[in-house]
Amino acid sequence: MPREQEMEEMEMAGGSSRGMWRWGHLALLVPALCGAIACDGDVERKVRLTITAQAEIPSQLDHILVQVTAARRDTAGFRICEPATREFWLASAADLPIHIDYFPGREYDAWVAFHVEFSSDDVLLSTEEWMGALSESGVSEWTISLDAACAATLDPCVAGERCVGGVCDPPEGIGPFDDPELIDTGVPCSPAGGGADAGP
Repeated sequence: MPREQEMEEMEMAGGSSRGMWRWGHLALLVPALCGAIACDGDVERKVRLTITAQAEIPSQLDHILVQVTAARRDTAGFRICEPATREFWLASAADLPIHIDYFPGREYDAWVAFHVEFSSDDVLLSTEEWMGALSESGVSEWTISLDAACAATLDPCVAGERCVGGVCDPPEGIGPFDDPELIDTGVPCSPAGGGADAGP
């Protein structure tokens, strides 16, 4: 299959109001067009997450699960859309790094949050979350990486724990993915489960 066909994109239903996700590997990213998404002049306004690992693929790491959500500005409690989930199965080192871009719309543009799980042969190695505000223009970038000690560990972390240097750290408080009361039910962060005009 041509590598161009491997590129997969997930757009929010009603992308002009809620935003758009793009998922893909580094070599497969293509220039984005403003179209219905929010842009500032010739500079795209987006958050880019890069996921990588110091691991032998696939013997030490063969699966990465990613969840993404974003928050509204118009409510005091920062309501979020239903998190979008994507799984990446790794067959070789060429499958890394992975890029995930979030292009904000008119509503869910206060901040964006990512939840990443690294696994090997169905064993969870590490969980990491990142939440950041969206810049007024341009690109905000963040990198999440699994280090070599965590990839080689014989004592994997339990769900929710982040591995750093082979040591598992418990989560610091409750994150946006832990509180279902924050979610705007019926407003997905991907097309699944909602029509083009779905929204609060």
